[in-house]
Amino acid sequence: MKEIDVIQIGDVIRKVRKNKNLRLEDLADENISPATVSNIERGVPHVSPDKIMYLLDKLGLTLEQIPQLLESETHRDNKLLIRLMAIESSIGYGDSRELLTELDDLNIGDDHKFAPTVHYLKGKCHVADENWKKAEKALYNAIRLANQYKTEEKYNIEAAAFCELSVCSYRQNHLEQALQFAESALKTFTEEGERTQIKYIAAANKAAYLERLGRLGEAMKVMEDVWSQIEHMDSTAALRLRETKVNILRKIKMYDEAVKVALEGIEKAQLNQHIDQLFDLWSSLGSVYSAKGDWSCAESCFKTALKLGRYVRSKNVLVTTYTKLGLLYMHQDLLEKAHDALSTAIRLSDRSSDAISTTAACLVMGDYHLKRGNTEEAAHFFSQSLDISRKYQNKFLQQKALFRLAKVARNKSQEDFLILLENMYEITADLEAGHNEEDYGEIM
Repeated sequence: MKEIDVIQIGDVIRKVRKNKNLRLEDLADENISPATVSNIERGVPHVSPDKIMYLLDKLGLTLEQIPQLLESETHRDNKLLIRLMAIESSIGYGDSRELLTELDDLNIGDDHKFAPTVHYLKGKCHVADENWKKAEKALYNAIRLANQYKTEEKYNIEAAAFCELSVCSYRQNHLEQALQFAESALKTFTEEGERTQIKYIAAANKAAYLERLGRLGEAMKVMEDVWSQIEHMDSTAALRLRETKVNILRKIKMYDEAVKVALEGIEKAQLNQHIDQLFDLWSSLGSVYSAKGDWSCAESCFKTALKLGRYVRSKNVLVTTYTKLGLLYMHQDLLEKAHDALSTAIRLSDRSSDAISTTAACLVMGDYHLKRGNTEEAAHFFSQSLDISRKYQNKFLQQKALFRLAKVARNKSQEDFLILLENMYEITADLEAGHNEEDYGEIM
């Protein structure tokens, strides 16, 4: 028997067994174990053909009946797949509760071959509602069940679930964990399977997480590995990749190239009416012009992004752009404007939903007060940023906050200054951990 035949016969056997209200144990005897029955139903390869024939006989079936039963089973599967695809297409555009109810009404148990898909779609619904605990539970179930069903490899459910888990972690400010899930999505992706965009989305996410963690060399490598395939990506993944590339190019001072990539992305985002990505690209372009010292263009970009901000799905992104605008005004010594922009960023910030943006806003507000000579106020905001970055174990931001607190303490308390220096050393050591001789290429 060919492997595909084994898989299809397993589907038929499972359906007939359930229709007869039989358990796995009811079919087991001294010649066949419950585990073997389960393996046959799940299409596990290398099961003895004799065992399959023995099981068919126990169910009162013959090989001659299989083609007709398969045709009927395929018809039912196709109808079910259409329903599942319709539900997936609706996620993010309607009431998730209605979609979850529709999934429940399908009455697909965990022993059904489409169970991993159902759990994955439930996870996506919960992600859309930002119900992280329920999302993670459903996605972990999808991964667990996908490993049990050979047929699920073609749907890439395991990789897709890991990809959604990376989003869950990122949105909860756990960048390192988000990175691990994105890597798992890439490792489990099956090239011959469906959901071909998953590998691009996972790669774009991985590059973005590395960039946010300050690991620019690694982020650039991920970028270079997939950049040649950008025309094959869906618009969302391609635009996310472009935005990340803009940020990396800015940080390594390749400003003209960053502007070029940003403008290309903005044109594509406008054509595809991707408001969220359009907002991000205008904000990133503003950062490039700001780094170049082109204050007028930078301000125009930030204000354009903020105009678009009223239409974006997540208002957290406004915090970063207001912070960037405040920093721009500080560079120009327009301190009142800087205070207004930074105060708006702090007011809009929510450390539970976007700790990174909140931490950055507190750091820049602290810098503002330090520039005005208000050391107590500066220390207050630096301490806030340190508390948040410690809570979410973001060592990169902890290092920034500790350095600023040490700068404040240097002229006030030698004891506090030394304690902060020690803490900063420990964080820097953690950030350096895992580096090897190859990293010297970046500085020599």
